[in-house]
Amino acid sequence: MLEKFDMYFGKKGRVIDYEQMTIEHIASQSAKDFSDEDIGSVGNLLFVPPKLNNAELAAKGFVEKMKLYAANDVAMDDGLAKAKNWDADSIVQRTVYLADVAYEVIWSL
Repeated sequence: MLEKFDMYFGKKGRVIDYEQMTIEHIASQSAKDFSDEDIGSVGNLLFVPPKLNNAELAAKGFVEKMKLYAANDVAMDDGLAKAKNWDADSIVQRTVYLADVAYEVIWSL
């Protein structure tokens, strides 16, 4: 599912080896202000290259992560790309948006 979102929101012409990509939690798995449901929700997840996830993103705050996502050509929907902060409501809103895109565009019949 994350691969399909990455392909849909990524820049055309990018060459990605999805076997090498890792799952990034926008709100860190160790964040105390979020429930386990929020952390594991698709609205809180992105595909990123392993080097970026393991070395640079670990335990960074949202603003720092956004700069790194942009600098490393991480595929983001407009809502995430324009977000100024990240909280539980942001995760729910993005989850609903991604579900709509999945249903209406990516897997539409």
